[in-house]
Amino acid sequence: MPNLSDYGGNTSTKLLITGESGAGKTSTIASMVKAGYEVFVVDCDNGLGILREYLSPEELLKVHYLPFRDKGDGKPKAWQGVREALITRGWIDGAENFGKIDSWGPERVLVIDSLSFAGKYAINFVLNQNNQPLDARISPGEWGDAGRAVENIIAHVTGEHIKCNVVVLTHLRYLEDESSGIVNAYPSCVGASLPTIIPRYFNDWFFIKRNKDGVPMLRTIPNGQMMLKGSRPKLLKAEMPADVGAILRAYEKV
Repeated sequence: MPNLSDYGGNTSTKLLITGESGAGKTSTIASMVKAGYEVFVVDCDNGLGILREYLSPEELLKVHYLPFRDKGDGKPKAWQGVREALITRGWIDGAENFGKIDSWGPERVLVIDSLSFAGKYAINFVLNQNNQPLDARISPGEWGDAGRAVENIIAHVTGEHIKCNVVVLTHLRYLEDESSGIVNAYPSCVGASLPTIIPRYFNDWFFIKRNKDGVPMLRTIPNGQMMLKGSRPKLLKAEMPADVGAILRAYEKV
């Protein structure tokens, strides 16, 4: 019978980062590249241009991305593309086939940027499947279908069979507890219940904000509104520079 000394966990890190728009979530990708990782971005936000400010032309070659956005033609395809890249077909970019993410090792980082917009595309997909216009009133059943689709993706990318590092970026969603009236912040995604569920899939959940000098900083411990957490507390400070690449490398050594 195994005991706790035999428990090694996964060799990779699964990290959830939440923050307001403009807090510096996307810029953390640059730190991953500078730490020597090859980065693959599920780009739902169309905000990767900022990386040109932080990375050299040679470093930019280590960032691969697949853009997923629904066009205004009433035929949403973004969510199907996300699912194909992460589960069914694998990461195919033109003539380059990087394989399925469950074949990747810890020298690669999968980034979802962001879960907020990916959730929107999941809703669009469900409405289209039900022959509803994208501006239709969303029924409880449709919210549920979209929520399950997003949760299935998160369950997949955070599973033990995924050996690469995974960083999920998302905006904030404020929800009021009906019994206490207390307002807490959660990762923004689909519906009212899924934001409270998503953090359960991650052993590390950080909050990103800018300090008074405009420098992105990570908070790693609960702040009263978010039950943040870190799986390697001895390596973390309550607030620290948003050098995600250095954190991933430090985690490797433990």
